[in-house]
Amino acid sequence: MWRSPMGTRVAQIGKSDSSVQRIAKAVSRLRMDFDQAVSIEELANLVNMSVTSFHRQFKAVTGMSPLQYQKTLRLQEA
Repeated sequence: MWRSPMGTRVAQIGKSDSSVQRIAKAVSRLRMDFDQAVSIEELANLVNMSVTSFHRQFKAVTGMSPLQYQKTLRLQEA
């Protein structure tokens, strides 16, 4: 069965412990504590990924780096 790249990502949402679900957990943490300093290492540990893998997966799912995402959240709240 053929899927578009977005279809593949959507299908992963339903899988337990998929990379998309793990990134969603990190995004949730960033949203809760957007005004707090959070290191990439903390977020990677939270979702049981290496820093390199976490950064790559985060950018693939959200379209931006974790720090860019946090800055965007802060600007939206200002």
